[in-house]
Amino acid sequence: MELLEVLPPDTFKLLQYIILLPIAGLAIYLIQNEVTRYRSRIKNLPGPLGWPVHRDVIPAETYRRWSFKYGPVFQIQLGNTTAVVINSARAAKQLFLGQSHAMNSRPTFYVFHKKVSKAVTSIGTSPWDESCKRRRKLAAGALNRTRVDTYAPILNLEAREFLKDLYSACRDGAVEIDFRPAVKRFSLNLSLTLNYGTRVSSVKSLTDDPLLSEIIYVEGEISKFRDTGKNYANYIPLLRYWEPVAQLLGLDTQPKNHAADIGRRRLEYNDILLEKLKDEVRRGEDKPCIQGAVLRDPESATLTREELISVSLSMMAGADSNQPTLSWACLLLAHRPDIQEKAYSAIRDAGVLGLPSNAYASTKVGYIDALTKEISRYFVVLKLALPKATYTDVTWQGATIPANTMVFLNSWACNRGTFLNIPPEA
Repeated sequence: MELLEVLPPDTFKLLQYIILLPIAGLAIYLIQNEVTRYRSRIKNLPGPLGWPVHRDVIPAETYRRWSFKYGPVFQIQLGNTTAVVINSARAAKQLFLGQSHAMNSRPTFYVFHKKVSKAVTSIGTSPWDESCKRRRKLAAGALNRTRVDTYAPILNLEAREFLKDLYSACRDGAVEIDFRPAVKRFSLNLSLTLNYGTRVSSVKSLTDDPLLSEIIYVEGEISKFRDTGKNYANYIPLLRYWEPVAQLLGLDTQPKNHAADIGRRRLEYNDILLEKLKDEVRRGEDKPCIQGAVLRDPESATLTREELISVSLSMMAGADSNQPTLSWACLLLAHRPDIQEKAYSAIRDAGVLGLPSNAYASTKVGYIDALTKEISRYFVVLKLALPKATYTDVTWQGATIPANTMVFLNSWACNRGTFLNIPPEA
């Protein structure tokens, strides 16, 4: 107080302004922000009013529980962004199939689209436009029933190699093992072989091969940047101005421009793999694969290099995202030998064991189909799926969801609702 008393009046007033102006500015910003959030709400669509901050470990489970109160379709507010969450299979069918023409776009995110994928976006993360339409059409041609049948040897080989890795590591069940390296190799090989026709020769290669190590690391980082529940700068613009300040003060543990660097590195190894495949196609030495089918399609000439890589990015995304489901499947079977026995009996009784080994992948066994679907239901790969965006207005029970609204399909709720005693409507 003594210091303030000896300050000249003008200096004291200036000091007051220096302290009060930023506080007043922040208060005005927060008030305007809340008004904007309120006005962006969708009329006649239920949903929580939205707290300034609400953090949850598993958002999909929170939304599932909120559906008890607000119904199968409700709105939420993620910072400044209004989003719609669909929590039941019935509602998903009515919206995604009944109004499919209006639900085929994707939202853009500040972190992922402005930093990581500024140059090229995958098909699964691209907003709907003519370029996306061409890419989807060519990818669909490479994934039709006839084409998929040609990939059966790949599935057969990778499944056998996966089982061989586990069997070899456990020494016929004599020792405990960490199955995660085998899962990682299997998952990565499915993406590499199905998309580029190349593969990881052994589990050891995951750490010894620089290119494979790079793919594993970068795809893991991509999944973090693509996470819709953790990158708060996507929804709160004020945080975007904080990032350079945090870098300057040393409060950010990530290297400067880390997101952009990860995006650049992803393009580099996809470019290497694409060039290798193009050479194989020219020599007629390529193996059946999705990108090879795209390159052989005459319409591929209409795609730019970036659009071709975009197709690859979509297929490579599975290298990281499906590992948790595979891991949970291994844990389930390890704890349930009765399921293993029943599955083996079903395979044996169907006569599969008497067929040539290269026919296994395309053989249908009812119990195995049911088991894999149940594992996918219970241990869903992406709890909130890949977010969509409305391309035009969408209607739902008296509410009009405007174009460019983010939409989450809560696969967690759709798959587990009945099991966890959600009301019958859901």
